[in-house]
Amino acid sequence: MIFCENCFIDSEIIARIKYNSEEDLPKNPEKGNCPICKNENVYLYDTDSRTGLNDIFDSLLDLYMTDEELPIDFPDHEKRFLCESLRRDWNLFNEILTNTDIKSIIENVSAEYCKNKPDILNKKVGILGKMNSSFVSAHALVKTKNWNDFVKDIKTKNRFHTNSVNEEVLKKYCSYLEKGYKKGYKFYRGRISKTNSGINIKEMGAPSSDLAKAGRANAEGISHLYLANDIKTTIHEVRAGAYDIITVGTFELKKDIMIVDFQRFNKISPFTDEIDLLEYAINVEHLRKMNKEMSKTLRRDDSPLDYIPTQFIADYIKSFQNDNFKLIYHGIEYQSTMNKDGSNLVAFYPEDFECMSVETVSVADIQYNYNPVK
Repeated sequence: MIFCENCFIDSEIIARIKYNSEEDLPKNPEKGNCPICKNENVYLYDTDSRTGLNDIFDSLLDLYMTDEELPIDFPDHEKRFLCESLRRDWNLFNEILTNTDIKSIIENVSAEYCKNKPDILNKKVGILGKMNSSFVSAHALVKTKNWNDFVKDIKTKNRFHTNSVNEEVLKKYCSYLEKGYKKGYKFYRGRISKTNSGINIKEMGAPSSDLAKAGRANAEGISHLYLANDIKTTIHEVRAGAYDIITVGTFELKKDIMIVDFQRFNKISPFTDEIDLLEYAINVEHLRKMNKEMSKTLRRDDSPLDYIPTQFIADYIKSFQNDNFKLIYHGIEYQSTMNKDGSNLVAFYPEDFECMSVETVSVADIQYNYNPVK
């Protein structure tokens, strides 16, 4: 079977397709047109002559047990057909591939494995290791069974003296999500003005501690600077109405910083040397929930308590230090829910930025999109 680099989104798999690890083959593989995704002039992988992906997929399949092999009390909601599980939980394949395409790739890459265990592709499967309470307690980002339990505990049971987060595991996964910004990089912040004259440049920064309200990454009384990557996102984020006057400040970084970008969670390759596959299988859902919660915007009637879980995680990230006891991260980035093409940055230290200029604009019109409530 022949497929190509663009059939996948996992960085480690793509790297192996683009570089032959087999000693009897040239280092640079053949390029051509892919019969699966139809891309042209791409690096190809032929399962009849190459074995560079075999160990990756064999080790992945080895995590799974079929329905008959699983204990009777294994949760039904954790059972899925293999292709569905690989597509949902592992972020390996290009979304244009069908389940039939994925099944064919598995059958050909792991031909010997599937020959010895033919039911793996045709029956529902599950990962028994995810039910190992001692392993979960030691290796999960949150020690409770799932993110929802963590949210409930932190909101209603124990908020300040809890042992529900594995600090070292969170720190390790943050290292996969980190992203650097250089001195001089520009971000934007908007504020609605009551007058046509706008807001003075000196008033565009973060609120003082006595005025700081609770946000997704800060508790009340802790002042963080909330920024956006472009002006359009900034205007969306202030939830302006038609004809509102908005002052937009351009903020410039005064030094190089490192931040944690939750948008990158699905770019973590589970085949990175430092990652245990079972540990990744346990944590990928936590990472997905963290990203979703960090991006969530509260509605008018929602409680500020809904921000407590992300405030808790943000405080951990803010506290992380390197081997020289210097703080590592200066902020968190996440996708804007008000503008799906934009992103937001919570700067832990407002003094890292300087407002260089302001522009006052008027909202000309608003377009509403809506979906049925399910």
